[in-house]
Amino acid sequence: MSNNNLFRYGGIAAIISGVLYVLSLGMGFAGITGTLGTAVYAISTLLLLVALVVLYIDLRTESAMLALLALLLLGVLAIWSLFLNPVNITPIWGPLTVGYGIGFVIFGWLQRRSSRYPKGLGVLAIVTGILSLIAGIALLAGVSANIFGLLNLILTVPFVIWSVWLGLHFLKGKAPG
Repeated sequence: MSNNNLFRYGGIAAIISGVLYVLSLGMGFAGITGTLGTAVYAISTLLLLVALVVLYIDLRTESAMLALLALLLLGVLAIWSLFLNPVNITPIWGPLTVGYGIGFVIFGWLQRRSSRYPKGLGVLAIVTGILSLIAGIALLAGVSANIFGLLNLILTVPFVIWSVWLGLHFLKGKAPG
């Protein structure tokens, strides 16, 4: 597979992942939490993994170890999240959300360092990561599921913007190193 095709697939995956994530949240708010809602969330997560692998492939030139750490952290946690009920907020979501935060901060920092990415893209990943850290720590500290849900909803905004922007960036062919 050529580098251009790899980034094209990563771009499409990133965009669809962001859109499906918003759709899965909307379905949750609408009370559609059964098989369909879970399937939309799972597909969104799997597509995010595709985009993250492509991001890792490009960012490993910035720092191979940090890029690998971010990919492994986000990849393992994303797969773990597939076995959890996204509607039933339990304390297990705390460490998972903290881990997401760390992974996004690392990828964001690498994107900010790289000349191949707009600085704003890295900033959005860092903001997503920091908000995820706050949400995860808050859940570990004992906040209610409703407060955690609100914090998760807030961090969804920069995450979805980042995901779609990353996808568009990959589709324009500006990232392959």
